[in-house]
Amino acid sequence: MSEHVPLTRTRAAKLAAGDRIGQKRLPRMKKRSEFQRLTAQGAKHFSPSLVIQIAPALMTPALAVSSESDLSPDGRASAPGPSYPVGKLGLTASRKVGNAVMRNRAKRRLRAASDLVMSNPSMRRDCDVVLVARTETTSRPWRDLLADLESGLRKLHALA
Repeated sequence: MSEHVPLTRTRAAKLAAGDRIGQKRLPRMKKRSEFQRLTAQGAKHFSPSLVIQIAPALMTPALAVSSESDLSPDGRASAPGPSYPVGKLGLTASRKVGNAVMRNRAKRRLRAASDLVMSNPSMRRDCDVVLVARTETTSRPWRDLLADLESGLRKLHALA
């Protein structure tokens, strides 16, 4: 059973410096159509500091490479392997949050919070998640922001 590791100043500094503490980040959503799919089909949870949208991930074909003979002449995998769902993370902040500085700060805070909470082994990896910043995102105390994200993910059954 894994124990929840509290966020200390040292750990937060390591995360801010780019040290992921042995954890990989989720792939990012970049296309507008991906965000629209979650808005239309996903379950939503509203909290004072953020909105969470979650939906099952789309199937992504894996490129199976077992040896160098499986590679095509240009170095790419020649045959697609089995498909599996890979969850992605999307971050967004509208102009309601504030000017560009405030929107970027809100997204940085959400990114750091998601790195901590979603690196938990009990987090489902087969769902796409969009975190929408609200005006409270930049001013809410860090512990409360983490608590909002954790409780929202638990209510949406993405975190055990």
